[in-house]
Amino acid sequence: MESNSGRSLVVIADGVEYSSVGQAATALGLSNSAVLYRLSSPNFPAFHRKGETKSADGYSNQASKAVIVDGLEYSSISQAATALKLSTTAVRMRANDPKYQNYRWVNPRPLPAREKTSQPTVPRVGKVKSFEERQIAKPLIEPAPWPFDGGVQRGQVLDPNFDPPRVIRKIGWLRCMACRRYHFSQDVARVRICSPCGGNGGDKLHSG
Repeated sequence: MESNSGRSLVVIADGVEYSSVGQAATALGLSNSAVLYRLSSPNFPAFHRKGETKSADGYSNQASKAVIVDGLEYSSISQAATALKLSTTAVRMRANDPKYQNYRWVNPRPLPAREKTSQPTVPRVGKVKSFEERQIAKPLIEPAPWPFDGGVQRGQVLDPNFDPPRVIRKIGWLRCMACRRYHFSQDVARVRICSPCGGNGGDKLHSG
């Protein structure tokens, strides 16, 4: 058939009109068979006979749209492909591929519903820790000395490096084992002698 030989069939490819399949094949760097296949395949909506309209299936009009490559605008994929010495398929794929940011459509198509991607989930930022909280070794938590209470109260010194915090010693008012006067001990289990008498008794004692 004459149309199969590519002599009299007017072809529209990427928005450019060719007087025959052979002319389109030469201009696009394809074989006549490849052009004829694309004319008949719904996968190539940019290839059709003059006066014929193909089903879009996601990117029909994109082939004839202008494309921008490296900041230069081309009126069609074919023009860009010729200038860049690439195939029209390569130009189209790069314009559709977000990895090629220097290739883009002048009027990009909206993504079909199946191609829409969900926005990345931004992790929630918790409470920012203070410098003390970020230290490798946290300082001990120790109550301040309190007024004389007759040795009734005991305060806890906590080590916050454990979870839960660990009690490492207890503080409070305590009778000196030497002079029998009250003094504020930093460890009621181990420090039982006041510093004024040093375990020897004497008159330099706490007034408790």
